[in-house]
Amino acid sequence: MHQAESNLIASHFLASLRNAVPSPEVIAARNDANAFCEYCFADDQTGLPIRQAWHHRQWQQYTEAHDRLVMWYPIEHGKTTQAKMTLCRLLGRHGDRQFAYISSKERQSAKMVGAVGREIIGNQRLREVYPRLRPQVQQHTAALEEWGRTAIRVADCPRGSKDPSLAGYGIKGQILGARLHGAILDNVLDSANTRTQANREWLVSVIKDEILGRILPGGFIWILDTAWFADDLLHHMAGLNGWTSVKFDAEQGNGDD
Repeated sequence: MHQAESNLIASHFLASLRNAVPSPEVIAARNDANAFCEYCFADDQTGLPIRQAWHHRQWQQYTEAHDRLVMWYPIEHGKTTQAKMTLCRLLGRHGDRQFAYISSKERQSAKMVGAVGREIIGNQRLREVYPRLRPQVQQHTAALEEWGRTAIRVADCPRGSKDPSLAGYGIKGQILGARLHGAILDNVLDSANTRTQANREWLVSVIKDEILGRILPGGFIWILDTAWFADDLLHHMAGLNGWTSVKFDAEQGNGDD
């Protein structure tokens, strides 16, 4: 064998070895939620890597520790960005499970499903951390199995499952029949469903009677929003046994239980 051929083989071997062995950053991203966010995602405005602020780190701490959780958030504090990154991580770690993102209107939840779908297709660093996180394709064609406006199905989603990997619903959407491993409720409160006491009671009943019943044993439901009234959904759910709540104040350096 000529020296040039030998060098080429060695070069290819070393390149394949580098690809096979994940970098320390990738290993950290697989093991730590905040490292994952900072490695995989960039700020929409600046294009620079995400840097997790104190309240973002507390988000990750609380969501990893509690499966029934209410989080009060000030406006413009990045809760929806945290939700997107968390959903990407959930699908990367648990591609065989089903999750939902629920907002007051379906069009809001559809934006989130679309954002997660775009990250899965186009984010190279996300693929480095979770190589199997990709769209599911039909068995006999190259077409995507389910990759639409309000639902996506990733590669490890069981083919016999009637529910997609991630679905987006409005609070009045057809969630009945779905079986979920977890649901994030983000911005479910609005002027219409909080205007009167009867409307606020109706929203509580939807969550308790319809959505909670869709969560499988061991699953989670996290509610993140800005409070509107003292008897609204956030206050009601935070007062239930088994639920944890935390309030993030824009003026404070930590969240208050």
